[in-house]
Amino acid sequence: MRSANLYKLGLLSQPATLSLKGSADLLTDLRYNYRAIGRLDNIVLNDSAKQYQPNDVSFDAITRRDSTFASLDCGDFHLKIDAQGGYKRLMMQGNKLC
Repeated sequence: MRSANLYKLGLLSQPATLSLKGSADLLTDLRYNYRAIGRLDNIVLNDSAKQYQPNDVSFDAITRRDSTFASLDCGDFHLKIDAQGGYKRLMMQGNKLC
């Protein structure tokens, strides 16, 4: 992605742009089972004051009707998720936080 204006997209309250490269493999039965494996690299975030270049991000996620597992790694940050329920249930629970 050459450049995304996060301010115009309504994702940030101040002007900022994001660029990155990435690749992903997606597998699905178009019903309940989804898997995404990939990597984001060359990440650059520019705001009016500074340029940020975080480490590359790798991810592996799978969701089924009854369970969801995910792994996200970026530098020394490692996130592991092992949850009951598929993505629809998790999204409903997540929306309650907003």
